[in-house]
Amino acid sequence: MSKSAGVFFDPFSHSGNARSYLLFGDLHPDHWNTYVYSPIYVLLQVVWFAVFGISVATMHAYGATWSILG
Repeated sequence: MSKSAGVFFDPFSHSGNARSYLLFGDLHPDHWNTYVYSPIYVLLQVVWFAVFGISVATMHAYGATWSILG
């Protein structure tokens, strides 16, 4: 456990779960499970990656899209 709030603000931490699901079929194969903090965000990111591919560019586009919509 950590007192760092990075898990809430670092898009890479949430992307790891979505990436792992698409590549390995498991949301947290390495036991770094940020899914529990925001499961809806992660599940929508799984769909996003499935449609647009898994890359740093698509990860940033996902965050930018939510920023525009929100």
